[in-house]
Amino acid sequence: MLNEFPSPSDLQGAVQGTILYFCVYAILLSFQSFSKFYLLAQKKQEAKKDGKKVSLRAVKYYNRDDKLALLGDRSVGNFAEWAL
Repeated sequence: MLNEFPSPSDLQGAVQGTILYFCVYAILLSFQSFSKFYLLAQKKQEAKKDGKKVSLRAVKYYNRDDKLALLGDRSVGNFAEWAL
């Protein structure tokens, strides 16, 4: 019967990998949010000229027209998928 637990030095790589994963995930989530708010500000400026209104919902959800929005969404989605 084996009763030995791994030493902290044995677990160092796993802990570093886990911390790195969460850091990259947080960066991607931040980029996703930044991209949506950046596009919202851009679209609001364009809409002022035309006298139209732009909602956050129109920019944030199901926005296939803007490549920056797609890049943020797909980065987060693919990264979460790879974790499985």
